[in-house]
Amino acid sequence: MSEVDIDRQMAAAEAALDRVDDAEFVDTESGEDFDLVDGMHLEDADESWTGAVGSTDEEDGHVAPIAVDVIDELCEAFNARDLDAVLDLCAEDCETPGLAVNCEALGEEFDQLWERRPTVTMTRAVHDDVGVGVVWERGESASWAAIATMHVDLDDDGAIGVLELSDDIGLLDELDAEPPDGDLVEGARWEEWAEGEDV
Repeated sequence: MSEVDIDRQMAAAEAALDRVDDAEFVDTESGEDFDLVDGMHLEDADESWTGAVGSTDEEDGHVAPIAVDVIDELCEAFNARDLDAVLDLCAEDCETPGLAVNCEALGEEFDQLWERRPTVTMTRAVHDDVGVGVVWERGESASWAAIATMHVDLDDDGAIGVLELSDDIGLLDELDAEPPDGDLVEGARWEEWAEGEDV
């Protein structure tokens, strides 16, 4: 039997993106089914995280959740479809499990995701004092459905050393995540795509 060279990391990334395209979702507000994607969620943070120490606001002694500032910047860049800004947040050797085979391939994967799913939007939530990204998609009824979670692991310089789309199927139910507000970027509404179709 001939040997077949399989890139396991690439196969896992492709499988994760396929799940985002293939399954159903339930709208977190209405409980109605959506024909959207399979949810992928963040596994609980552990003490091995490089960025596992929160920052302290000296004025009120409040300890900010881990990595919330970076998550906010990631959300802003992701929602603006600014690939350069996303990559600027990442270390050169950033690992991207569940998203792409490596950081160099991340740009192409995000470009394809934004093209396939024009309404996809990310907001920030907190789980166990750790900032996480929550990925949402808007259905034809204009309701938002949370479809995935993203976590970051910061390196010693504060750059993203790991950017991970995770598949803990219970985490979205635990998060107190607010859906996106405000307008979508131009061209990201289902109505705009439908209006642009040839009749």
